[in-house]
Amino acid sequence: MPEISKCIQAWVDVNITSQAHEEDKVQMVQEADDLKTHALAEGFTLEELRDACNGDILAFLMDRQNANKNMGPAKDD
Repeated sequence: MPEISKCIQAWVDVNITSQAHEEDKVQMVQEADDLKTHALAEGFTLEELRDACNGDILAFLMDRQNANKNMGPAKDD
């Protein structure tokens, strides 16, 4: 499982950084499809991907998007 987690995190870091579509479920569905394609191309199964995403790839990505939104810009101390 750690390898797929690294694959997912690397993909999320590149593709789910913008807050532009945080409320756009259609866009997030496309992102989920893109992650599926990426994971399969990297040699993982759809079952492995679903397991790593707690059973729901779309919900997983939306949670990640919300986490990015809640982090906001870095503050200088």
